[in-house]
Amino acid sequence: STEDATGKSLDSLRYTGGEAAVAQRIDPAREPGLSPEQRRFMAQVELAQRQRALQRRLRGRNVLLALGVGAVTAGICILRARRGPGGS
Repeated sequence: STEDATGKSLDSLRYTGGEAAVAQRIDPAREPGLSPEQRRFMAQVELAQRQRALQRRLRGRNVLLALGVGAVTAGICILRARRGPGGS
């Protein structure tokens, strides 16, 4: 059988209704056959995945914020242009 990067057998993949395999998340604390190095590796991988997800969320939030600031700025410029020169 084939093993993944942690040495865990890929036989733990579950097939749902004849469709694609779905990987089951294993809890490193409860898995008896994992070495301390494998547990550390799994923790590093999970941390990297969480950081990538956070970066994606922040990037999207920054884009929305930039669009909002741009819209407000454009609105202010348009309103000032309608008033004419020196108008209050």
